[in-house]
Amino acid sequence: MKKRPAAFIFLFCSLGALWAFYYSKSLLTYLVILIISIIVLFLIKKTILRITAFLIFCFCISSIHALLYKKNYINITQNLNTNNTFFHAKINNIYTNEDGSKKLLILAKQDNKPHIFNLILRLHDSASALKIDANDEITFKAKALTFTKPLSAVHFNELQYGLSNNIHGKITIKDSFLIEKITHHKKSLLLTLRENLKNKLLNYLTIKEAALLIALIIGENSLLDNEQMETFKIIGAQHLLAVSGLQVSMLTLFIYFIISSLLALILPRSIIHKTKPLACITAIIFIWFFVALCGFPKSAIRAAFMASILFLPNLIVRKIDIFDSLYASGCILILINPAYILDLGFLLSYACVFGLTQAYELSKNLLKPLKNYSLVLFYAVSLFISIISADRKSTRL
Repeated sequence: MKKRPAAFIFLFCSLGALWAFYYSKSLLTYLVILIISIIVLFLIKKTILRITAFLIFCFCISSIHALLYKKNYINITQNLNTNNTFFHAKINNIYTNEDGSKKLLILAKQDNKPHIFNLILRLHDSASALKIDANDEITFKAKALTFTKPLSAVHFNELQYGLSNNIHGKITIKDSFLIEKITHHKKSLLLTLRENLKNKLLNYLTIKEAALLIALIIGENSLLDNEQMETFKIIGAQHLLAVSGLQVSMLTLFIYFIISSLLALILPRSIIHKTKPLACITAIIFIWFFVALCGFPKSAIRAAFMASILFLPNLIVRKIDIFDSLYASGCILILINPAYILDLGFLLSYACVFGLTQAYELSKNLLKPLKNYSLVLFYAVSLFISIISADRKSTRL
């Protein structure tokens, strides 16, 4: 069995973040343990002790980061004025609900408050009919509410939801006259590209077709009507309307093969060996440009990290398979933002990918004779195993 140090690092980083969020309160304890682990790591020559010290080091780093994140979140939430006050906000994302109401994720600032708050703004009735887009700036007067603990274990834990998504409160507005849109003539390059894409699709397609394509390409579902949303909900395909591994992997592979083919044709023979590294660098740049164009959704960030790490063998002399990519991307994401460990989407996506890769590795040798017998049967059985393994791993959570 192949040794996978990244798996242990991922495990200890995850445990450190979880422990800090649920059980720990003392930052000093972690700092002392961190210093001791560093001393052991550099002064002790015994391999097993150095490995243990490094894993404890990863645990402490993750715990310290999680504690600081939690304290900062609580500090900002406590400074949120829950009285009826004026807000100046920028819209990050817009989601349309089945009943026609809208949910906006906004970056808001209150009068006489230095903090910037991440808030959920729900628009109902006449307010939901306002023509607003992502990156628009608005002002409004409303009462903000902070998240509270659930009454029991069966109720939705909105406090954990806020902590995991770094959202500090929620606001509901029903009257459109309470919101004023601020118009700016200067727009960012990404916003201009998004609007040009939407306008092109709306010019050449019907509204329903354009809305569906926009949702599939960049994950924006604000143009989808209630009938389309209900249809995707019934057939269980709502995940296709969010940018995730499907779009990222398809675009990445397409760009990689196109660029590598073109470079193989145009590069001189003396540097033809650099075709793959250049194609990988181009594909990685394109991945992150596409993620930025979509507004940096969490699912796309996870897929982009994994794809970027999978391209590393063509840039460095080291073999990296899907398992190493899975563990390394998860570890990096938790170290960047420890609250990912509380995100159900993060847990489900990694559980499903792990189930798929594990099933593939276990069945690879068993399916070899079947491939020689019938390709159709081979792919049918492989697809069946993938579906069952992904389902089993996700339902365990």
